[in-house]
Amino acid sequence: MIALIVAYTNNRVIGNKGQIPWRIKGEQRRFRELTTGNVVIMGRKSYEEIGRPLPNRFTVVVSNTAKFEAENCTTASSLPEAIKIAKELQPGKHIYISGGAGLYKESIDLVEAMYITEVDAVIEGDTYFPEFDETLFVKTIDEEVDGEIPYKYVTYKKKGCTMSKTKIFIDGSEGTTGLRINERFQGRDDIELLTIDPALRKDAEERKRLINASDITFLCLPDAAAREAVSLIENDNVRIIDASTAHRTESGWAYGFPELSSEFRETIKTGKRVAVPGCYASGVVSLVYPLVKAGILPADYPVTTFGISGYSGGGKNMIAEYEAEERIPELDSPREYALSQQHKHLKEMKAITGLSREPLFSPIVCDYYSGMLVSLPLCGDLLSKNMTPEELHAFYTEYYAGEKFVKVAPFGAEAETRNFLGANVRSGWDGMEIFVTGCEGRLLVSSRFDNLGKGASGAAVQCLNIMLGCEEDKGLQL
Repeated sequence: MIALIVAYTNNRVIGNKGQIPWRIKGEQRRFRELTTGNVVIMGRKSYEEIGRPLPNRFTVVVSNTAKFEAENCTTASSLPEAIKIAKELQPGKHIYISGGAGLYKESIDLVEAMYITEVDAVIEGDTYFPEFDETLFVKTIDEEVDGEIPYKYVTYKKKGCTMSKTKIFIDGSEGTTGLRINERFQGRDDIELLTIDPALRKDAEERKRLINASDITFLCLPDAAAREAVSLIENDNVRIIDASTAHRTESGWAYGFPELSSEFRETIKTGKRVAVPGCYASGVVSLVYPLVKAGILPADYPVTTFGISGYSGGGKNMIAEYEAEERIPELDSPREYALSQQHKHLKEMKAITGLSREPLFSPIVCDYYSGMLVSLPLCGDLLSKNMTPEELHAFYTEYYAGEKFVKVAPFGAEAETRNFLGANVRSGWDGMEIFVTGCEGRLLVSSRFDNLGKGASGAAVQCLNIMLGCEEDKGLQL
């Protein structure tokens, strides 16, 4: 999509002496939400007023007199050239033209939409937004915002223009993860789903055609099939989000847990290949990675961890087994498995956390549909820094501060449930909560989430939203 984004007053002023002649709290929120993760095109004077590329955006400066070189920034000699560069270097990203007046005038005939903030005031200025023929557009949003100086968010869509949508193909759409991803796309108007004839879902040529026709393909497949799908890619612009185990530790693949650090989030945003974490691995990584990174947990610490999950984590066969009218009595009780200590998530746990050895991991499947609890016991005297539960809680709280999806529960919150932590209470939720319990010398950290949410499809859609520059929680349940 190519769009114009601007704020102007009742008298159409957009600037005065090279500056925005108003300061209204929250007024630029829409600009940030729309442009973050996407492309911004601006004129030389507009860029010089800012003095740097906007963070988390790719900036193209239109200039005939100077060349601007900086991270995520390039120069074009004209608006058409700027658009061409944006499409080539940032395929699939939305393009927003953000001024000045000359570029706005030139772009009105080119754009599919205009995102306008109308400031309800008459303010002196020397630069104006050009007049345009409103009959060529349809007003789709007209949202008033109260404040010291009121303003409105207005969106115009050009008549006869079909807004470009991101083409999505889910390879493995009939599996549990694929179905849940599909559910999270319901009601989204920015996505076009490419579907496969059920009779051809294992046909390599048809899958190949749809993968290469997509902007982004989700792989919800067994490992071998996921590797095969990647080998079918011929279109260099196709981006992959893989929910299988196949590529989580592979070079060149971003690891889809953005809350770990700004570097993880950036590689997801800019990467063409993203691997969604395993469900159990998500719990372990969320607890261990921050401690290793901070030097609190030595890399050679003998990590022992256990997890409890609903039976949906075992896929269609296990779901059918548990939900059968006649089933073996053994399914009525929790069952420990992966007894050989060869669980498929162990390699991922070690590689991502920075541990020097694979953890000792004990998973348990229980007779409920979804929800997961992963716990990490710690001996205080074996840590690089012996911490009380309160100190460890403060550490995690600071580490995940500001994150939408990962929240640290208040210290002592488990008392509200009589010091029990139920593994199934977050079924249907796409976030994760962390608990710190224990006593001095014996600490217990637990991560609770939905194995089908933050542990699978929810995490996959969160990665998609980051790649598209959307709000991370778009289409998700928090």
